[in-house]
Amino acid sequence: DCEVTEGCNFQLFPCPEKTLKGLQEAQYRLVTEIQKQTTGLALQGKDVLGAAKTGSGKTLAFLVQVLEALYRLQRTSTDGLGVLIISPMRELAYQTFEVLQKVGKTHGFSAGLIIGAKNLKHKAERINNINILVCTPGQLPQHMDETVSFHATDLQMLVLDEVDRFLDMGKTVKWKTWDQQVITERRPSGTL
Repeated sequence: DCEVTEGCNFQLFPCPEKTLKGLQEAQYRLVTEIQKQTTGLALQGKDVLGAAKTGSGKTLAFLVQVLEALYRLQRTSTDGLGVLIISPMRELAYQTFEVLQKVGKTHGFSAGLIIGAKNLKHKAERINNINILVCTPGQLPQHMDETVSFHATDLQMLVLDEVDRFLDMGKTVKWKTWDQQVITERRPSGTL
């Protein structure tokens, strides 16, 4: 149970020392309202849908949950894709990746950023060695179709950042394509 109030210190979060150290080193100290409302639920393993204004701390709220999920599962940098974070725009994906690198550096998880069509072959060679993948919706279907080593069979968490922007940008057709592939890959045999 998370007994954290807005404005209190992150040190009160029921997180391992590695996460708390990453937060402290990245100069994140005070909890915002969205972080207070979502973190306790997520740490209990519940699905979370959060909405808040730009600059309110949503990115950090879900990144703490991402790190905790992989930490609790004792994932290592070689265990493959565990978390997929999809951002509607490359700038947002890049910002998310930067925060992830700062806060998550003490964990040792492997992370990757796919935001452009350049160096597709190089990205394809590295994609199966990534625990946390941050990408845009345009790149994900391409890798799912063209990168033989890309699979989401062990995916533990899917984060859709700024999902309202996906809809505003008309990404629904591609959304259905990769959503069905991820769900199909994760579905245990014999279930509907």
